[in-house]
Amino acid sequence: MREREREREREREIATDHVRTRLENGPEFEGLRLRWHHHILAFGIDVWYRRLASVTFRTEFEPLNRDQGNAMIAFYKTLNLGAHKLTPAHVSILLDLELRLDRLIQTQFPVLTNLTRNKKKNEK
Repeated sequence: MREREREREREREIATDHVRTRLENGPEFEGLRLRWHHHILAFGIDVWYRRLASVTFRTEFEPLNRDQGNAMIAFYKTLNLGAHKLTPAHVSILLDLELRLDRLIQTQFPVLTNLTRNKKKNEK
């Protein structure tokens, strides 16, 4: 049974790669590419958060650029998969991102900053 499951998973991977290649390279698939993009965007937090905003915590969205996203992926692969993909440039990007997000938290959510400080004091 496991052999059949592996075979099906491999077939799915091949099909997914084929579709991805066609979406990326085939101009005749432009409409499909746009529908796929629209479908994926429909599940983004920035879409459905508005419906929950009145019953949950205040949220700020901070955009990431491609380099920041790639650095996060490299960090994950290095830390969790042992892939050693993290470069000094990635580390620099992540440190800058950490500072930016920390400033955002300190200015927009001071109560969280105070909670963290109090927790650190209690741990000592």
